[in-house]
Formats: sequence, C-alpha cells, structure tokens
Amino acid sequence: MSPLFFAFCYYFLVVFLQSCEIRKTKLYYTYDGDSDSLTGHYQRSTYDSDSGNVTIQTWNTTIEGPLLKPPTTTTTTTTVKPTTKVDWTKFNCPNNKWTQFSRTTYNYCFQAVYSKDISQSNAETDCQRLGGNLAGFQNSNERQSVQQNFYIEHSPFVTVSNYLWIGLKTSSCINVNDPSSYTWMDSLTKGTDGMNWPESQPDCSGSCVVLNGGQYWGLLYASTCGADAHPIIGYICGRRAGP
Repeated sequence: MSPLFFAFCYYFLVVFLQSCEIRKTKLYYTYDGDSDSLTGHYQRSTYDSDSGNVTIQTWNTTIEGPLLKPPTTTTTTTTVKPTTKVDWTKFNCPNNKWTQFSRTTYNYCFQAVYSKDISQSNAETDCQRLGGNLAGFQNSNERQSVQQNFYIEHSPFVTVSNYLWIGLKTSSCINVNDPSSYTWMDSLTKGTDGMNWPESQPDCSGSCVVLNGGQYWGLLYASTCGADAHPIIGYICGRRAGP
C-alpha cells in the first residue's frame, strides 16, 4: 500500500481518538437518584469539565432510553418497649374501711357493708362504685374473719337468720351438692377452698349465694337473687389492693 494511504488512515485515527478524549473529559452524565417533584421523572446531572458547570436535567426516556431506578434497601426498625411486671404484693388497701389479706401474688381487700333488703344486682353495683365486686373467698380464714368482723360490728342487729350477699354465682346448677358449678364473680378468686356449705347445699334453689351473717363458721346457701330472697342485711365487697 502507498504511503499516502497510511497517512490518510493515521489522520482519521488521530481525529477519532481526540474526539473520544474530548467527549470523555468534557461531559459526565450521572444519575442523582432523585425524581422530579412535578413530573415524577428521574433526573440526571451533567458535569462540564471545562466550565465546571453542573446542569440537572430530566431524563428523556424517548431519546436516552429507559432509566431504571437502582434497587433500594429498606431498613425497618421495630422498637419493643420492655414489659414491666407489676409487683401487686407491694400495694395496700385504699383505707381502713377495708380489711386486707395476703394472697400469693397480690393483696386482697374486703369491705362488709350493712344494708337491709338489697338485691344481689344492686349490691354488686354498689361494690363497683367502691372499685371492686362482690367478694370471693380464697380460703376459710378469709371467709370466717370477714364474717366475724361484720358480726362484732353489727351484733345487736345480726342473728343466725340474717344473710350477706357474696360474689358467688352459677349459670347452671344441675347437681345438688356440687359446688364446682359455682364460680367467683371477681375474676381473681379461684377454686372451692373458700366455700363452706352445710348438708344438702348447694340445693340449686337459685343462681346466687348468700353467707350467713350470724354463724361463727360462715356457711353458704344457694339463693334466688332478689331483695326478698332471705332476710338480707348487707353485702361483702372485694378488690385487689392497688390502683
């Protein structure tokens, strides 16, 4: 080949390389990761190395092709608040009108109220106003102590024929002498250790239960729930000590 042909090729090679170098050093296109607040289109920034200017332009997908948003990593932080266990054994009854007994995980308060001829439902409403419910007895000591305190305080007016409402009920008394069908209303007291029934009791004569106010041992009797069910002289409220 002639020297002229080689000179011609060399000339075009130099021009091509210079053109690439100029393009390479002059303009830089970068994706800045943001989208236009009006159009929602992604943007690019152009840096001119000669002037030092940076121009932000909306990416033209028609001319420059589609722009794929790079994958993002989303970090979700879940804050779990520590659970603080309340030590209910440290709380005491609200005032000296209540008698306090210690149970395994909390202290229980009793308040016996003298009120003649009151129905079971009205007695429960009054207990709720005091922050509790009709009381449950966890054991015989609680039942006998509360009954004796009431008797001593109101002894001129209390006989073995008088009764107090307590928080024990049944929705379906099926078998006579079956205490397991009765449950405590306060949602705290459990089991039958606090019950003491005479022979033939409970006799399924009613869904409520009364405590004899004039007996040392505090016997329980099944009863209807109205004010005229027995000679009612009051009720016993119960609540857990604390707020």
